[in-house]
Formats: sequence, structure tokens, C-alpha cells
Amino acid sequence: MKPVATLILLASLFGLAACEDPAPTTYPLSGEPCAADDPVQEMDIGDCAPPSP
Repeated sequence: MKPVATLILLASLFGLAACEDPAPTTYPLSGEPCAADDPVQEMDIGDCAPPSP
């Protein structure tokens, strides 16, 4: 019983992953197209963190 359930779970996960877009071509909020020279490509995690007091 467990191997069958595992196979069904794996098949459904791969099926759902096939529906996902591989790489978005627009920014989610603005809808503007992404480009290789966008300034956000150079952002670091520290740029998003609030300043420490």
C-alpha cells in the first residue's frame, strides 16, 4: 500500500511542477518586463533588512 501511495504522491508533485512557469519575465507588482541590466540584480540581502538601532 505504501509504494502505491508514494508513487501517486510523486506523480502528482511532478504534474503540479510541470504547470509552473520556469522563469517569470515580468515583475509581479509592476508588470514591467525583467531585463539583465536591472538594478535589482545587484541587490544583496542586507539591502532588504531594516537598519539596526
